[in-house]
Amino acid sequence: GAPIGVVIPNSGGVAYVSTRSGAIVALDLAHQALLGTVFQAPGHTLGAMDYDAVTGQVYVPDATANVVYALAPVAVTSGTGAPAFSAPHEPGRAITAEGNPAAVAITFDGAYALVAEPGAGVVNIMDGVSHQTLKRVTVGGSPHAVITGAYPSLVSQVAAFVIDMLFIGAILLLPILFYVSERRYQRKKRQRAAQSTG
Repeated sequence: GAPIGVVIPNSGGVAYVSTRSGAIVALDLAHQALLGTVFQAPGHTLGAMDYDAVTGQVYVPDATANVVYALAPVAVTSGTGAPAFSAPHEPGRAITAEGNPAAVAITFDGAYALVAEPGAGVVNIMDGVSHQTLKRVTVGGSPHAVITGAYPSLVSQVAAFVIDMLFIGAILLLPILFYVSERRYQRKKRQRAAQSTG
């Protein structure tokens, strides 16, 4: 069906591939095998997908139907033969996106979904849980892509600086401690030698 996009959620070992024929197919990564078709919208134009790292749902923009589909993650079963999968009824939800959605991006914590709508020249910012529109930001032109950025660091910049300084301090302190320890050892050695000769 002429594959046009792929997304790999961070859990489950499944890749989702969109095709020009309007289908989403699942691939088992462990066996590098096609599992089967997860969802079909024949003749529809599907855009750039993304996934929610919290729920595992895959979001698929459909410019033809003016919606973003939320697909539940598939479950892969491995037995003695080829891997199989069970797909829940899809789509789990169809979220209205008025301006021919071309791309979707989900924030790392699943709090927001951003949808590029080239037909309206806007980026639709939605609540990641309720899928309600929070704001439609006019960006002009015909936006065809959106990205939410990298995952934030586990610690703040100030905490990272303090940790770095402590690490550097420990590295600088080690030779000094070694020198002091070696001097003490040599002094005790000389004292024992002096006692044994005296």
